[in-house]
Amino acid sequence: MSSYATAQATRFDRTVIEGNSLPGYEAELYRNNVLLDFQVVGDDGRFSFTDVPLQIGRNEIVVVQYGPQGQRREETFSFFVGP
Repeated sequence: MSSYATAQATRFDRTVIEGNSLPGYEAELYRNNVLLDFQVVGDDGRFSFTDVPLQIGRNEIVVVQYGPQGQRREETFSFFVGP
């Protein structure tokens, strides 16, 4: 429980997106349907996108994960930047 919004940016114009996955999966990061970054999940089963830029207004962040046999997972985060 918090008095702050849980989906709040870590800084005014940037944030960090982290999560769990399975080793060997590929993770793609999208902001408002634009691909920003991608990475292969390491042996620790974690993905981390640091310094993700945010725009003024609504930012829909989507992490799409692809497994080695065609599996697909999707996770969505929403951030609002501005007054």
